[in-house]
This record gives sequence, C-alpha cells and structure tokens, in this order.
Amino acid sequence: DAPFVWLGIGAVLLLVGLVLGTAALGRPLVWACGRVFRRLFGEVGRLAEVNSVRQPRRTAATAATLMIGVALVTTVAIVAASTTASVEHRLTADQRGDFVIAPVAYEPFDARVATTVEGIDGVAAAYPFFRGPARVGTDDIELGGASAEAIEQASSLRVVAGSLHADGDAEPALVSSEFAHANGLGLGRVVELAGPTGATRVLITGVHNGGATPGLGDVVVTPESFAKVTDASRIHSLTVFLDGGADREAVRAQLRDAVAEIPTVAVSDVEEFARARVAQFDQLFGAIYALLALAIVISVLGIVNTLGLSVMERAREVGLLRAVGLTRPQLRRMVTLEAVIVALLGAALGVLLGLALGYSLASLLRDAGVDLVRVPWALLGLFVVGAALAGILAAVGPARRAARASVIESIAVD
Repeated sequence: DAPFVWLGIGAVLLLVGLVLGTAALGRPLVWACGRVFRRLFGEVGRLAEVNSVRQPRRTAATAATLMIGVALVTTVAIVAASTTASVEHRLTADQRGDFVIAPVAYEPFDARVATTVEGIDGVAAAYPFFRGPARVGTDDIELGGASAEAIEQASSLRVVAGSLHADGDAEPALVSSEFAHANGLGLGRVVELAGPTGATRVLITGVHNGGATPGLGDVVVTPESFAKVTDASRIHSLTVFLDGGADREAVRAQLRDAVAEIPTVAVSDVEEFARARVAQFDQLFGAIYALLALAIVISVLGIVNTLGLSVMERAREVGLLRAVGLTRPQLRRMVTLEAVIVALLGAALGVLLGLALGYSLASLLRDAGVDLVRVPWALLGLFVVGAALAGILAAVGPARRAARASVIESIAVD
C-alpha cells in the first residue's frame, strides 16, 4: 500500500501547488485565448482578455474549482480506459474455446446444462468450472473446481509447479503462490477444506500464479472434491469446444436453446464475452462519472457567481463602454468570452493534473491486472470543449443583466 500512500501525498502537494500557482501558470493560456479572441472578435476580445487578468487571484480561484473537478474526471477516465483495455485484452487473449456459457451477473447456474451441451451435435467438449465458499483453517477462501483436463485445455491458469493430476489415492489441489506463501504451504502438504456441505483433505500437487480466465480462486480442486465441500449442483461457467467441421451458428442456436429457461445466462463467443464483461466496467465507471459531474456543476456555478460579482463591480465601467458605443450584443459577447477564458484555464490545468494522477494510478494498478495504460485523448478533448460550452452557459445570466442595465444609472454608480 505504500506506493498508493505516496501517490496520495504527492497528489495533494501537486494540487496545492497548482491552486496557489494558477494565477501565474494561467497567464500564457489567457494570453493565447486573448490572441485568438482578438482575431475573431476584435476589441471585444481584447476587453475580455484584459478583464480576465485584472483580478488574477479571483480568476485563479474560480478556475481552480473547475480544475479540481476536471482533474478528478480525467483521472477516472484514464483509469477506466486502462482497466477496460486490460480486461478486454486479457479476456480476448486468455479465453479458450469457441463459446462460453456464463451468467451475466456472476450468479452460478444449473450444472445439468453441461450434460445437455455435451449432447449437442457439433460439440467436441464442454468443460464446467465451479466456484464456491470454503475455509482453510480459520481463513475464508473462494474455492475453485475444475478437472485437470479443463485446467489444461479450457483455462489460462498459469500453473508454475506440478499439476492437478491425482497423486495416488490423494485428492489433488492447486494453490496460488500468494496463498501458499501467506500460509506456509508447499507441494506435498495436506490441507483440510471445510464448507457448507462438508469437509475433505486435499494434497497440494501444484502451484499457480493466477491470471485465470475464468477466475478460479486461491485453491482449485477437482469437481469430486469440490462437491464434498460446497454446492456442486451449480456451475460458474461452461467453456465449449466445437468439432472441426461444425456449423458455428447452428451450434450457437442449440446452445441458446439449452439455456433458454435461464434468463440470467448468456451464450457468447470470445469477443462477445469480452465485450460483455467490459460493458459491466463501463456501467460502473459511468456511475462514477455521474457523481463527478456534480463537482463540475458546482464549479460552473462558481463561474456564474464570479462573473456576476465582476459585472456588478464594473457597473460604472460598463456604463461608460455603452456610452461610447459598445452595443448590447458586444457587451454580452465580452462577458461570455471572459467566462470561456476562465473555463478553459480551469479545464486545461485540470486535464494536465489529471494526466499526471491518472497515469500514475493506472501504472500502480499493474499488480491488480491493469497491464495496459491508456489515455483517452478524444474524451479529454471533449472535456475541454465541454468546459468552454459550460463557460458560455455560465455567462448567460450575468451577460443578460449587464446588457439590460441602464447606461445612465450605470454611469451614476459610485
């Protein structure tokens, strides 16, 4: 956990530094926006630039709130893109077989489906995989069940020593290297497994390093041993292999018929299986995006308040500008451009901060299976464009109030 602690400390320090330095760091961006706006909108663009840098601390404070929100969204976007890319790559690369029958919500299904599938014309083999609760001593574990042939033919489990083949009359078992190290276990050790339906003693005949598709847990035993410990009437997934000349679509239709009465189970090929699992991650990250959107909304409200105060404080100046020929549309445009500058400043700094944090966090998640680090550049560009649009929306109220104000009353303001 130490790397994550240091990342958190570094993130806080970096955030504080950026908040304190927003006024100085934002000057080049404000200048660049001013150059563009001057070319597009003439003197109105120049006025917007001048007004943005007139009170740098207020501008920086307003931009900083948006920066924090955009940084959080950017960090989540990078972690989400890296996670989904890694999951899809691993599932596509590691999944064996022609079809996978698996629950859409990880709920085990009737094991009799395996027998039905094996009898379908064109199916060469169907390998069931089991998962259920068990205990080793006082430790609760996730117990996996599969035949030695299923491990070798239909699983990507990385067995680094031994195998699941029986050694004499003993019941064989595979354990993960991490679990073995934590519990002082090794090849040749006998372990007692206990569960909801009973207990049994197994001999450790192999060690694996995880990475299995489907996942099988820290301890893997044969289906016979699994049935002694926990419920074996339901399976976690079923990997199906076809004969060489089988009609894939015809077999697919029969497989779907076999599970037609189980609405929570889906039949998919490798690509479809990977996409379905990735879609579940997309739903999770979508919910997180929705929560973070509240931070963006609050930031936009901050821009509205800042613009409103700025317009009120500059009432006399606005009146003088109107008196010398600035039209209502030009005044509204000036206030809108000020809001866009503040929004772009916050979005740009937020994306830079989010890039640093997101890339660092995704890199630290390699041990959790995030092998690929991806930066969704198109999405980040959309964030910046969205910030500009948010600035335009934030300026609607203040710009309208400024344009409606009486010229004489504005000039008379002390």
